[in-house]
Amino acid sequence: MPVHCQHLPAGARKSTFILTPKRGGGVKVLLRYFLTEKVTKRLHQPAAYGNMGDVGNVAAKMSLTFRTRRRVVISVGVTISGMTGRGSIRHNNRSFSAANIDRSRTGLNVTFCQEDLKQVYHQVFDEALAAYNAKKKKTRDKIPDYYEHIRQGKQEKLFHEVIFQIGNKDDCGCGSLDGDRAAAVLSEFAETFQERNPHLRVFNAVLHMDEATPHIHIDFVPVATEQTRGLQTRVSMKQALKQQGFTSRR
Repeated sequence: MPVHCQHLPAGARKSTFILTPKRGGGVKVLLRYFLTEKVTKRLHQPAAYGNMGDVGNVAAKMSLTFRTRRRVVISVGVTISGMTGRGSIRHNNRSFSAANIDRSRTGLNVTFCQEDLKQVYHQVFDEALAAYNAKKKKTRDKIPDYYEHIRQGKQEKLFHEVIFQIGNKDDCGCGSLDGDRAAAVLSEFAETFQERNPHLRVFNAVLHMDEATPHIHIDFVPVATEQTRGLQTRVSMKQALKQQGFTSRR
C-alpha cells in the first residue's frame, strides 16, 4: 500500500507518483539519495523508479538509521517523502504567513539560496537569446524577453518546486530531538542539491522549521543545453531531466 504523508507542508499537492518499498528496491535508493556523499546527479534514480517524464512524488516508509557527514543519527521508523509544490516563493520566504505557521519559530528557518528569478533568467539565457535573435531577420521572429516568453507560453513553466520531508508531526515534529536531526539531514540534502543536479538551476531553497514537521522547498529552473531547436540553452524540464539520465515513455 502506498505511503502518504499524514500532514502535507503548505504548498504541496497530492501525489502523482508514489514509490512503495516493493517497487524496484525503492527504499535503498531513496536512502542512498538522501544520505550518501557520492550520490547520483539525477533528481530521482531511473533504475529504481522506472522511466518518468515528470519529477513526480515519492514516498517510502521504513525503519532506518540516518547518518550524515555531520554524524547526525536517527534510528526510528519514519516516512521519507518528496512531492511537487505549487511554488509560492512569497510563502516560502515568509513574505506572508499562513495559518499553520508558528511565527515564534520562523527565526529558525534556514535560507540556502534566494535569488531573483528574472535575474537568474538573464544570467542563464541572455547569451543564448542573443545568438538566437541574431539569426532572425524579421523582428516578429525575435524574442525580446525570454522570461516573458516562457511566462506567457503554454509549453513550459517559469520554474518548478520540489518539497522533501522526513517523518511527520508525531515522529519528527518541529521542536523535537528527532525533528532537529531530520532537519540536519534535510539541510545537507539541500546544500548539495545543485551540485547533484547541474541542469536544475536552483534560485530559492528554504528549510521550514515553523510548521508541523521540518521540510525543505527547493525551487529551480530546468535548463537544457546544447539544443538544436529554439535557443541553444533553453527552459525544458523534459530535456533537462534527459541530460541527467532520464528517458520518457511518452
